[in-house]
Amino acid sequence: MKRLERKHPLAIRWFHWLNFPLLAIMIWSGTLIYWANPAYVKLPQSVWKAFGIRPQSNALEHSAHVVVADTDGMQRVGFPFDHLTPEGLGHDMAKLAGA
Repeated sequence: MKRLERKHPLAIRWFHWLNFPLLAIMIWSGTLIYWANPAYVKLPQSVWKAFGIRPQSNALEHSAHVVVADTDGMQRVGFPFDHLTPEGLGHDMAKLAGA
């Protein structure tokens, strides 16, 4: 009778199976980003609604956000690009510099 021999340590086997679902999620996320631009993919409205995808347009930027971070790299303020004003950014930067 043949005996099953383990060729790889437990950590290698564990990380192999951990990476599998993480890679699947990354592929799915990239696919959704690709589908979000109607210039690349022409999908019927039923597909857009089923997956909760909002088509990208000039009025709706795809993930355009401004993040203000402190000197330790911690995010302090984050808001969509269309809400950015010079006065608001200046106010937030002054508050951060005084903290």
